[in-house]
Amino acid sequence: MQVGLGLAGVGLLSGCGMVAPQPPPRRPTKVSRIGMLMPAGLDPTNTAALLQGLHGLGWVQSETLAVEYRWAKANEALLARAAELIDLNVDVIVAAGNEPIRAARTATGTIPIVMAVSDDPVGAGLVASLAHPGGNVTGLTNLGTELGAKRLQLLKEAAPWITRVAIVWDREILGGMGDDPGLGVAAGALDLQIEPRPFGAGHLQLGEALEGAAAGGADAILLLSQPLGGFVTFVHLPRFFAKTRLPTMAGDSESARAGSLLAYGPSVLDLFRRAATYVDKILRGAKPADLPVERPTTFDFVVNLKTAQAIGLTIPQSVLTQATEIIQ
Repeated sequence: MQVGLGLAGVGLLSGCGMVAPQPPPRRPTKVSRIGMLMPAGLDPTNTAALLQGLHGLGWVQSETLAVEYRWAKANEALLARAAELIDLNVDVIVAAGNEPIRAARTATGTIPIVMAVSDDPVGAGLVASLAHPGGNVTGLTNLGTELGAKRLQLLKEAAPWITRVAIVWDREILGGMGDDPGLGVAAGALDLQIEPRPFGAGHLQLGEALEGAAAGGADAILLLSQPLGGFVTFVHLPRFFAKTRLPTMAGDSESARAGSLLAYGPSVLDLFRRAATYVDKILRGAKPADLPVERPTTFDFVVNLKTAQAIGLTIPQSVLTQATEIIQ
């Protein structure tokens, strides 16, 4: 009789559309070791978001999870830091940015690598494809080359009078991103001319590239910075904006906080949170080659009204209503 009542109860719950509560994530039984390979100057709230995501998946730091951090700026230093993580016998490496990812990939072909942030990982040769990454690397892409059209559109909407945009990027980190034919197509649709201005990898440094763009007749800048902050941008940007008064669209929120007029790109915090899912799956036995690379789903659009006032520009309301953050 009790069994009959129990079955009836289950049937009643199902008929009412009620779903039994999901059990909490299974707590790991051993301590796993994660290596974090990050660019120097990365905002620590990003790695904190990843650890918070892991905690929600049942991992507890110092109990079931040990984390080793390594930071570096130069490529040679990144390779050395990656080797240190391998010597520590980490179970998985989390890397953010193409150069740290490449350094980790060069250092090991067996330890799983999770990309927290990557620019065009297929074009950069980091994975075979988004759907089937192959090898020991998977994670998230921030759609580096695919957001150029949207950035140009927002820049033109904020400053309708512009006609010539300099595309400034670090060729050493971002490869040929600024040469992407899609940028030319998008610019043509907006009646814009574009002028590539790469720096790094034997080319001009950022400050010289920016000043050269202004001297060459550009009336706006599209800065294809990595969405990670902390690189030489912040040394040069405030001085550049004060000197040239050119409206600039950047690819990361930190550049807008440093003085860029606009910034549009994926939410880095969200990417790091989602990277936790990859780490969790790999530590529980999944293979990186079987986990597709995912695209961003949350984007930040920052408008710096302080910069707008300094360069004498009134931002249209149609632009302000699209912003996720406005700097007064």
